[in-house]
Amino acid sequence: MGELPPRLNWARTIAVARTGQAVDRLSALLHRPRVEDAIVIASSPRAGSTLLMDILATLDGYRTVFEPLHPHWYAGVRKLGLGPRPCLVDGAAPEGTEAYLREVLTGREAGAYRLTRFAATLPGRLLEGNLVVKCVRLNRLLPWFESTFDTRGTVLLLRHPCATVESQLRSNVHGYPDHRAGFPPAEQVQDHALRALDLGAPEDLRERIRSVDTPAGLMALSWAVDTLIPLSHPGPERTTVFYEDLVTDGPAQLDRLFGALDTARPARALDVLGAPSLTVDEDAGGQDYLERWTEGLDDEQTDRILEIAAWFGLEDLYDEAPTPRVDRADDVQLPAWVDRPAQPQR
Repeated sequence: MGELPPRLNWARTIAVARTGQAVDRLSALLHRPRVEDAIVIASSPRAGSTLLMDILATLDGYRTVFEPLHPHWYAGVRKLGLGPRPCLVDGAAPEGTEAYLREVLTGREAGAYRLTRFAATLPGRLLEGNLVVKCVRLNRLLPWFESTFDTRGTVLLLRHPCATVESQLRSNVHGYPDHRAGFPPAEQVQDHALRALDLGAPEDLRERIRSVDTPAGLMALSWAVDTLIPLSHPGPERTTVFYEDLVTDGPAQLDRLFGALDTARPARALDVLGAPSLTVDEDAGGQDYLERWTEGLDDEQTDRILEIAAWFGLEDLYDEAPTPRVDRADDVQLPAWVDRPAQPQR
């Protein structure tokens, strides 16, 4: 079957979006989800968060909420003007963010998803009440989020910067939806990084940030800031998961993850781990998959990505090897200039 004419395709998209929003609103009325039952996944784009979301959604009574900070899919994000990488400003979240996220966590903010995700998730959206919320735009707000909302648990998913950037370059999915035909302008990524790093970063680092101008470098910069901020403010109810460990040691990692949520691993979780998610078109398993970025990036790109990671002290976590250098993110020695307040301001 050929593609629909543009007008009909647009009409179908609108119809799917409106139907999905109606389903979400009905589900919220039927099930009345609670903040304290929500499970929240935070990660960078193309780090495997969709797969992890599908795994966690094997818990009885849970359904998924896909990217509630995406400005094209949620009207509430557009109204707030949060942009592609929201962060704290003067120690506080952007005005209206707390109220909006409370609507998300209680199922009252309906999403306008694409057809593929709508069809696959429709039964769960109607029948299940608790929420697994997956978001690649929450990292820079994650410490504030964890101090503001008492959820069942948050999960920080980390993946090698070279693998993450290679996937972003190959798929052109990078978390800046206004630039879907290419990559965001350098100044935008730089500005967002500097705004998020309002932690007393030295002037030489700010100058280096302004020097980043290639797509690989810009995506590495975005990854580094997305990673630094949550690692510098560990949450007591947070579980950090390495994507590489899911691939190489899946059963043990799932036992650890579900154990942190005070539940046993569901029987279907391993089956989901072995299947590609809706956002990939290949099997996400095996050591060869973890090393694919070594073929997709040239030496110059690899060196630049790792150099940028090192600006933020993250060389203790990742280097040229395809797997993390340490078992726990708590072992990373972050730069001395990183401020670590006990709790962000609300």
